[in-house]
Amino acid sequence: MSELVSCIMANYNTNKDHLKLAIDSILKQTYKDFELIIVDDKSTDDSLEFLRSYESKYPQIKILVNEKNQGLAYSLNKALAFAKGSYIARMDTDDISFPDRFEKEVFYLENHKDVDILGTFAKEFDQGHKLKFATFTNSYDTKSLLLFTNCLFHPTVMIRKAFLDKTGLRYDPYFLTSQDYDFWARASHFGNIEVLKEVLLLYRIHGGQITDKKKERVMKYTKEISLRELSKLGLSPQGEDLEAQLVLCRQVEISDENIDKVITWSKKILKANFDKNIYNASSLKRVISFRLFTMISKANISFSKKIKALYQIKAFNKFNLGQIFTRLDYKNSYKKNKERLGLELERGK
Repeated sequence: MSELVSCIMANYNTNKDHLKLAIDSILKQTYKDFELIIVDDKSTDDSLEFLRSYESKYPQIKILVNEKNQGLAYSLNKALAFAKGSYIARMDTDDISFPDRFEKEVFYLENHKDVDILGTFAKEFDQGHKLKFATFTNSYDTKSLLLFTNCLFHPTVMIRKAFLDKTGLRYDPYFLTSQDYDFWARASHFGNIEVLKEVLLLYRIHGGQITDKKKERVMKYTKEISLRELSKLGLSPQGEDLEAQLVLCRQVEISDENIDKVITWSKKILKANFDKNIYNASSLKRVISFRLFTMISKANISFSKKIKALYQIKAFNKFNLGQIFTRLDYKNSYKKNKERLGLELERGK
């Protein structure tokens, strides 16, 4: 017997062509036991009317409407309260899920009972072309990475409903952006988060998606969430330590002036974790080492400092160097399998 999947979406003035592709990609899932819950956040265009036309044709689609504009977190929580499925699948109104996305995610969760939240890789399309895959995919590494940044592509995620019911976790309406980062960071202390190493979603990049105001908010919330997570280690960075943490969060460029401070701060984090034992020690060291490896390798800093820093963090290890080839493998694998999409999206190649 298959388990019901509740796919939740939030709509606000979405382009109808994009909306159609997103909804159709869910209706075409090979896994048929699902409901699609879409919350309209008081749209001011005719997208609600468009959604109603789908609701009238497909019994598995349920449309909920906010009385006033409330934001993404509120809308997703509303959908969660309505959901009846054993699994909660996230989806955005302008992305496209691969036909076998639900089937593969449910199969993985059914065979990995210890995993509570599962994400996948994704591929940008429209104005973007990047393959979006995670370097860290197991639960220890994703938890460690959340000290510095988001670790999942939100519209790829599937969550066990029982995990949400047990923990009471919901999206925090305080966060106008980065709701997902905040959610995963809190969830990582109660359950396991993993990433399925396969591209199962097309992620639309379009003009106006990331405004300057939104970028400022993302940076503000990322800093806030990161510092909150650090406080669990008994750390409250100020001055040079704070700048070093923002480097690890990739909000400040690494430079000749701060590189030594960043390495010193990294050692403080590892020491604090040794005392508190919140994160897997090997995992945290691996995550920090790789972040420093990628930043220092590309940084415009003096050659002598670069080599010294890479040596200090033992950057030339099997994992860090292996990721270079792993990325190539993922890209080549995607190129070989992209025809199974059955979608003519030339700009999404």
